Amino acid sequence: MEFILDVLGKLSIDQTFIIQFILVLIFYFLIKTLLISKVQYVIELRDSKTTKMEDHANKKFQEADKLAEKFKEETEKAYVQAQEMFAAKKSEIVSREKTRYKAVEAEVNQKVDEEKKAFEGEIAQHRQKVMEGADQLSKDLVNRIIQ
Repeated sequence: MEFILDVLGKLSIDQTFIIQFILVLIFYFLIKTLLISKVQYVIELRDSKTTKMEDHANKKFQEADKLAEKFKEETEKAYVQAQEMFAAKKSEIVSREKTRYKAVEAEVNQKVDEEKKAFEGEIAQHRQKVMEGADQLSKDLVNRIIQ
């Protein structure tokens, strides 16, 4: 014990050290209760609100991603339906126009055939007239040659 008192004496620590130590402990507990606990409470409150807001924001982002995916799927579905409807209408129009084209083509072919027959008849008549005139011309030619 004498050794400890000797060391304390050389360090200039006397009986006031205990009083100073008690005062430091009292100030520590006072500051802790009055200041540090309040600051700690504010820090924890701020952290919890920030974390909660971040979690809430993450949830909102997830909801937005889900809605975007749903919108994309519905858009693709509508596009496919529109393409199918377009193809069906196009097929219907093509078949209708093809039928109409065939009817008009048949009508035109019939008129061409009728006009062809009429023209062939006219040619036959002209040929007949020319052939009738050919007999006369050949007789005239033979008479001229003979004369």
